[in-house]
Amino acid sequence: MPDFEARRRAIWGDRVFSEEEVKAMREEELGDRGEIFRAIGNIGAVYSIRGDYDCAIDCYERALLICEELGDRRGISQMIGNMGMVYSHRGER
Repeated sequence: MPDFEARRRAIWGDRVFSEEEVKAMREEELGDRGEIFRAIGNIGAVYSIRGDYDCAIDCYERALLICEELGDRRGISQMIGNMGMVYSHRGER
């Protein structure tokens, strides 16, 4: 089986990833869903801070799905709240 870096390059090419993104990919590969949703949520926060609201929403929605799979009500409320903040920053109500 090829190493993690080789698989990442095969999927994403030469795109540069943050440490949080790499962490999320590795955790997803290992299957720790609780840590995956946290890492993806953190990536969403970075995108939100940078003003890349579409990517932030994508991350939060992905994390929300994992929280729903886990039955993590606290995580669900956090991701919904994060999405609400992004929509507010975009001027949507």
